[in-house]
Amino acid sequence: MNDVNKNLRAFHLSIDELLKALAHSEDVNRTVAHTSLHAESGDITHLPKMKLRLENIWS
Repeated sequence: MNDVNKNLRAFHLSIDELLKALAHSEDVNRTVAHTSLHAESGDITHLPKMKLRLENIWS
């Protein structure tokens, strides 16, 4: 079980690093802000589009 905890911690650290790196991208910031506005209004249909947009940035 200790190994699982270590792996989960490493995974969370990787996610934090990824989010920090993404914060430097203007396109991602704009997309995330747009998605957040729709999520706050109860419209979460833009979440899949955000995922596609993030994938397009790396392709």
